[in-house]
Amino acid sequence: MAVRSGRSVPVPVPVPVVVPVAVPAVAGATRSVAVPGQADAGATQLVAVPGPGTLRLLAVLSVAALGCAAGMSPDQAVSGPVLCPVRLLTGLPCPGCGLTRAWVFAMHGDLARALSANPFVLVTLPAALVLVVVVSVAAVRRRPPPDVRPLLSSVLVRVLLAGWLGFAVIRAIAVLSGRATV
Repeated sequence: MAVRSGRSVPVPVPVPVVVPVAVPAVAGATRSVAVPGQADAGATQLVAVPGPGTLRLLAVLSVAALGCAAGMSPDQAVSGPVLCPVRLLTGLPCPGCGLTRAWVFAMHGDLARALSANPFVLVTLPAALVLVVVVSVAAVRRRPPPDVRPLLSSVLVRVLLAGWLGFAVIRAIAVLSGRATV
């Protein structure tokens, strides 16, 4: 309250907007960053951005997935059990359904079958390889992995995510109409 001419006058004060974020179990995996909010002029909100721990964890998981894809035969990938919880519960494919088979086919040089399993193998497999290389080079140089915030907020990544979700919707409609199988 400000005092003018003997009266109290309310003064608007920016109120921080706090958005709850999920924090992974890995210590130091994310960090909170204050960014300008949209609710009020001058408001801030806290968002989680991938930290070095998250990128290292993703690189380790990528190495494991690449190793499994290289070690598994394409016949095993086709006849294996359904692991997707969305598909198990609904019978419909999620955006990632088929990526395991696609990675296996691609790692064994069968690009046609990889693309038919999930065309986003062209994005996910190279992205995993690049992540492993970048994080490994940073580790060898004893430096933290690079900041990926500019990449994650880029138009290209948003277009790819929208395309991936659009692909999932179209594929689900095709499965529901009987024009495709999972």
